[in-house]
Amino acid sequence: MKVIYESVDSGIKNKIIYLLLFIFFGFLTLIIVVTLIIFIPDLLQEGIANDNIIKLLIILFILFGFSSMIIRLIKNILKTSRTEGKIKSIFQFLDIKEDKIYFSIPLKFEEGFFEVKGYRVTGSNTDYYKVDRKFISTNKEEKMEFELKNEPFLMVVNPFGEGKIYMPGIIICDERFRNDIILYSKPIYSVSFSQKKITATYEGDYAELSVYKTSNGFKGSLYIPGNLTKARKAKIELIGDKDKNIYKKIIESKQSVEFEYKFLEESIVVVSNYEIFSPMILNKKLNIPFLIEGHGTFLLRLTLDIPYKEDIKEELILYTEPGKMNKTFLNSEL
Repeated sequence: MKVIYESVDSGIKNKIIYLLLFIFFGFLTLIIVVTLIIFIPDLLQEGIANDNIIKLLIILFILFGFSSMIIRLIKNILKTSRTEGKIKSIFQFLDIKEDKIYFSIPLKFEEGFFEVKGYRVTGSNTDYYKVDRKFISTNKEEKMEFELKNEPFLMVVNPFGEGKIYMPGIIICDERFRNDIILYSKPIYSVSFSQKKITATYEGDYAELSVYKTSNGFKGSLYIPGNLTKARKAKIELIGDKDKNIYKKIIESKQSVEFEYKFLEESIVVVSNYEIFSPMILNKKLNIPFLIEGHGTFLLRLTLDIPYKEDIKEELILYTEPGKMNKTFLNSEL
């Protein structure tokens, strides 16, 4: 079992931030005092109509605008730091087993599913990473444990944190750990296909993909009779999201070959906070550039790579589900 949490010592971080904040406002105060010392005598001698008052107001306006921006930035850093400190704190109250998580104290929590979507917002002068989050509550309890059930989950994320995650878990309601979340995934799969064989052809070149299910993935064969003359190679990819270009190359070859693909076999437990958890964080923690895991509908694509022309692509649908399907969850959209 792989456990993911934020192990940050927020106490030291806060002290550094407060020190920097003190230095910044000390420096800002010094600039204002020096500015006033320079301009006030002229204002008193030559009157309020002096052009120096305009310069003074412009300088003060810039200083206050800059200081407000710094304050907002530091406020966000402190908020994140406090949240990370809470996560480390709640982790000390957990005992994580294979099928259950035990608390050393009774906790109020809501059980349900966490949905999070990460994407980039771009414009003429805009480019930033945005996250939409939603927790769907199915049950409210106060207990010292909760069971890791066989529920559907989905992780489809590219290296830039774009994609979506659906995971079962809980959100804490107690004031001390409010909005902390514990999410999990149990890799139990039932695999099926829309068809078991597809072919791609181009001017005499031929490639055939055959697949069949295994306990946690699938096996298959790429059949290429003879040599490819027009195509450079044939390749097979697992497509998680066409729109976001989230895919994994399974194999590429110029000749017949057999292969096997396995989804993650290790259970995952995530201890985080509703306000900071994102697809980008999970991607970095798991260190998998293209994350395509869980239960849902994917594509298997067979491609003939044609030089200087459009590739020939054929696809079949791959369905994965747990032992007990929750179709409302899998079909939900943020």
